[in-house]
Amino acid sequence: MKIGILADAASKHTKRWANGLGEFGHKVVVLHPGKSSKLVQVSNFQQNKNVKLINVPQPLGLNIITRGLRFVLRKLIGDRFLNQMLAKKIEKVAKEEDLEVIWVHGMQFHGQVAGFITDIPKVIMLAGSDIYRKKEDRNTIKEYQQAFHSADIIQSQSNAIIGKAKQDFYFNDQKVHVFPWGIDFRRYALEKVRNDELKIREKLGIKENSFIIFSCRSMRPLYNWKNILEGFSQIKDQQVHLIMIKGLGTTKELKEADQIITECGMEDKVTLIREFIPFEEMIQLYTIADATISIPDSDNLSDVIWETMAFRCIPILARVPAYFEALDQDHAIYLQDRTPKSIAEGILQAMKKGWEGILDENYQKSLSNSWEETVNKQVLVFQEAIRIFSEKKK
Repeated sequence: MKIGILADAASKHTKRWANGLGEFGHKVVVLHPGKSSKLVQVSNFQQNKNVKLINVPQPLGLNIITRGLRFVLRKLIGDRFLNQMLAKKIEKVAKEEDLEVIWVHGMQFHGQVAGFITDIPKVIMLAGSDIYRKKEDRNTIKEYQQAFHSADIIQSQSNAIIGKAKQDFYFNDQKVHVFPWGIDFRRYALEKVRNDELKIREKLGIKENSFIIFSCRSMRPLYNWKNILEGFSQIKDQQVHLIMIKGLGTTKELKEADQIITECGMEDKVTLIREFIPFEEMIQLYTIADATISIPDSDNLSDVIWETMAFRCIPILARVPAYFEALDQDHAIYLQDRTPKSIAEGILQAMKKGWEGILDENYQKSLSNSWEETVNKQVLVFQEAIRIFSEKKK
């Protein structure tokens, strides 16, 4: 197939899917709506001959003068006119590249633009932030509804996201496909990492017998990282160690974290990973972790849930509806709330013995959804979208 992916080329999900589909023999064109005419970095895709990256410059994004004009227009009349112009550009590229289908990653911006694309089959994939944290202005709501109406298929990793979207926007159940994404572990040297576990601990300054909690989400307010630090401080006298990744956090948030760690006297109990790290390095942290913690305000059925299960880590989770589709209350620690007190209690519960059988069950469940099966399901979705689009045109 010849597939277009309308998405942020810098996203790890875009990289994963473009390269994944390319490895299975499909031709993939990543349509990156750049803020200027300068092409984004292509390092994510340069090793795959079946993947092509095309920057589709946003209207009036050529230089600082035109971008100033665009800013004024957005303030005066909203994004609708500019989104329509960008959609026409994307349609032109899709025709030139002879694309069979466009897969839209996310409703915010990409989906809103895609709502104006009319001459090619479209699959729109929802994410948690798209639905739970969407803007509530009239134009955004109208563009969301238009995108849902025009999509040939709407998909998500969880029924919870689809259910929430349907509460706010009507769309036909026959358009919906829901399935979680498998994880492709073939490319990672897992056995080598396991053999180097002691070296990894020493490198991170973690005492050999410490129980390790891995805060595996970015240091952004959405993920309540401050509460995690404050909750950990309540049990810091235990034989525990916390690893926290910066991820998409900012320098400002790192400084705030350093201040909390110093004030709580946890310098030897917390390791901050200060640089954004790829999954190839994340697996080292999963491998040495005894438990992981993910407590966002809202979320889809995130990859971190399956990663936690695959690495036999004890899941400490917020009561996010989508999470229960992978892990029931017998296979994870679901906190009562996101307060430091609940977090501390959750960590203490994880430190109790008797998890071996549960973690084995989680591991086996994670293997039931392989990456190859996921890619095959996605291709079937594309084929169905093409069929639906063709029937509409008759």
